[in-house]
Amino acid sequence: MTKYVMLCHGDARGMGENEGQYLAEFNLEAGHEKIRWSDDIAEAIRFDSFHDFFAAWQTVYAVDPIRADGKPNKPLTAWNVEPKPVHDE
Repeated sequence: MTKYVMLCHGDARGMGENEGQYLAEFNLEAGHEKIRWSDDIAEAIRFDSFHDFFAAWQTVYAVDPIRADGKPNKPLTAWNVEPKPVHDE
């Protein structure tokens, strides 16, 4: 069954600190410090569908849901990401 992992292509400002890494952990209930990227695809979160992948990327930060500019606070959208299909056995 095809699942998806979140592959990072750098942040929205063009900085490449997490480029080539995979989303390994995120918990937006606890804040930004719970977003972790890894070089190891084995640690990557598996999403069951593209819809689940996209929904996770669009998750609003529960502690501070509205940014200063009045828009939803979606911390994962600070990174340019790609849904990479994986075929786990």
